[in-house]
Amino acid sequence: MLNKTPLHIHAIRLPYGNVYEDWWVTPEGQVSDQPIAGAAEVDGNYVMSGMVDAHLHLTMSFGLFDHPDASPEVIAANVNAKLHQGVLAVRDAGTLPGSKIDPTQFKQMQIITCGDIYAPPNGCFPGIYIPTQTDTLIEKALEAIANGTKWIKIIADFPGPDFNFYRPIINYDGETIKKLCDAAHANGARVAAHVSGPHVEACVRAGVDSIEHGNFINEALLTEMAQRGTAWVPTLSTVSFYAKQFMQAGGILGTDAQENDDLMRKTLAAATKTGVTIMAGSDEKPEDFAQEIILLNEYGLSPQAALAAAADHARAYLGLPAFAVGAAADVVLFNTDPRQNLNVLRQPSAIISNGVMLS
Repeated sequence: MLNKTPLHIHAIRLPYGNVYEDWWVTPEGQVSDQPIAGAAEVDGNYVMSGMVDAHLHLTMSFGLFDHPDASPEVIAANVNAKLHQGVLAVRDAGTLPGSKIDPTQFKQMQIITCGDIYAPPNGCFPGIYIPTQTDTLIEKALEAIANGTKWIKIIADFPGPDFNFYRPIINYDGETIKKLCDAAHANGARVAAHVSGPHVEACVRAGVDSIEHGNFINEALLTEMAQRGTAWVPTLSTVSFYAKQFMQAGGILGTDAQENDDLMRKTLAAATKTGVTIMAGSDEKPEDFAQEIILLNEYGLSPQAALAAAADHARAYLGLPAFAVGAAADVVLFNTDPRQNLNVLRQPSAIISNGVMLS
């Protein structure tokens, strides 16, 4: 059910506020600092911008729904599940071949799409990407941009038969990626790159806008990322899940996983100090977005920085409005302070999407 009545919010603003403030939601669904007589009180002592999942796949079910992958039903189910987690905006990091997401169908969710996933033949998991050789990559990307795509998603590296994500095979070299980035930027689009090995350095220097996973990012590379404005989406729910399995298996893969887990903890702790934009993304674990924020904190971000990565910082980087006077009201409220215990994020007291209350 939707509640279109004027609303009154009396709460402390996250992630950095410490005093109660008052805002109202107008009948038109906008945030206002002017009192509205008769506005309904919104439950919650702490308020933040609606959360943003910056890396997920709406066309994939991951076993969570009884709908076929790539179907309109699975897209709708994913959107609905996200809304009830307080995630009010998403960047879909790649659709399945033959599927399409129409953001205009979902009035309560802001959706940014990357469209097809590009990788060379045998350069990604079967069935989820468009096989694309180096010599046709830019052509396909420009065609997608001409059709309205604002983000291009590439698989920059991918493991061979040993399934070692830390020693992957390079799919597209740095020169190719630079040409892609130059072409995309000249046409008003951006590039997101899946990269889990040392190739991340070449991707950053080629001009990629966001690094997805980025296991090999180190402190030296953070400085260059900050200068270039490169964002990092660590997808820890997925990355740490596999790392734990690899560590338990032992051998070279287990050793590599442990070394990279240690590196990510060290680098993420330094990331916000260098000014790199960190964005929270759930990837293969979309069912519990709060866990991604909890892991960002466990891997070195302060609770405030982890909340910003899941809301205001992601919104700013992706060009989405934050909680501000005059903007559409997309906010989530909590009765207790999630900065003291991030598990609170699993229990929002109220969710307001596009100016209306979600039940």
